[in-house]
Amino acid sequence: MANKRSGKRKNRVNVGKAGGKRGGRRSSSAAFASMWDRDRPVRAKGRMPEGACVPRARVRPGSLLISEASARFVAEGHPWVLRDADTGPTEGFEAGDIVPLCTRDGRFHGRALIDPDARIVARVVTRRADVLPDGDFFRKRAESALGLRRRLNLGSSCYRLIHGEADGFPGLAVDVYNRWLVIQLYTKAADGLARRLAENLMALGIAEGACLKFLPSERRGARPSLTWVKGGPGPETMIGIEEGMKVVLRPFSGFGTGFFADQRDNRRLASRLAANARVLNAFAHTGTFSVACALGGGRVDSLDRSAAVLDEARDNFVLNQLDPSSHDFIAADVFAWMKACRPYDLIIMDPPTFSTHRGRVWNPRGLRDLAALSFRALVPGGLLMFFSNYRKLSEDALLNTLRAAVEEDIRVVQALGAAPDFPVKPGFPESRQLKGFLVQKLG
Repeated sequence: MANKRSGKRKNRVNVGKAGGKRGGRRSSSAAFASMWDRDRPVRAKGRMPEGACVPRARVRPGSLLISEASARFVAEGHPWVLRDADTGPTEGFEAGDIVPLCTRDGRFHGRALIDPDARIVARVVTRRADVLPDGDFFRKRAESALGLRRRLNLGSSCYRLIHGEADGFPGLAVDVYNRWLVIQLYTKAADGLARRLAENLMALGIAEGACLKFLPSERRGARPSLTWVKGGPGPETMIGIEEGMKVVLRPFSGFGTGFFADQRDNRRLASRLAANARVLNAFAHTGTFSVACALGGGRVDSLDRSAAVLDEARDNFVLNQLDPSSHDFIAADVFAWMKACRPYDLIIMDPPTFSTHRGRVWNPRGLRDLAALSFRALVPGGLLMFFSNYRKLSEDALLNTLRAAVEEDIRVVQALGAAPDFPVKPGFPESRQLKGFLVQKLG
């Protein structure tokens, strides 16, 4: 059993409080480092050798006790520690503290961002015992993430700059919309880290303003809280550009923005496949896939239950000098309408995830039914782009769902996924949210 915590805690770094003064002129890199380090003394004393962070059979105050099962997950690369029966007490910690993780035998398993009241009680920042996550540590991670996006030459004014744990920043994501930053928070423990990140990204001159958008786990009927931390407020609407395609953006309203950057490469592929084809874009939302297919020479039907988002899709057609009257916009239930629809050469099926409502369990049967309807609505030789963004569904499970949904033979042409500004962390399948396949229905 863990010893009672008392007195000053050791081996802990708190990144959650801002403060201090700035003075003098510095280069952007120097400004970046100074902002991270300002009033952030590292409270850990000395460095702990690998495998010996605490005496055996006892946990030093300032460390979080985790179970052997959690330790195994962490060792395999998964950065989340879920609270279980063997998790130690958290009363002495504040959300945003970074503390060592240890098992009962005293072994060190990493340093993690703590959220004492959450089911995900800790999110691993580093598994190295000889590294203390101070200002310089996070500055280098942010510069690395920015450097990667610049090397990728994404060809878009909208992209993901930091993809949470995959880029070394647990509990948050940073999206760029033109010259505005939206920092999404998935845990209150990331608030202090996000505020310092906003300051330093702004110091590098890549944005005019930055806001924090806290996303509650229970989203149905809720709205995210929005806080401007630098610059702003930004414009209610703006025009994003992706390889020549224009789209209306609303990055500061609600959960959605009118645009999904992770589908960038798949829109490019759909545009090529749409030439001289009859295309159905189901769950069309604001019609970015529809516009890409129309620009590629396709005749597109945009299907969505919401008439409001289809009006936005029409606006995106007009913005790209496409005549909306040459295409159909159908406000109807996708399941019901597709039972009697005409055949298509290309179908794009990117359904939402219906798993964010308390008390509801995600059901794979919905995907299987959509796949069956899609194959039935394809001409022989037709192509289906089928996606799922359910985190817990593996690529193999999605492929099995497609296989089970059709009696005819199918050909898997290509596995599909998110654009490269959404990297994947090995051992952490949740970092690969978007999965999909391009499939052909054989005659």
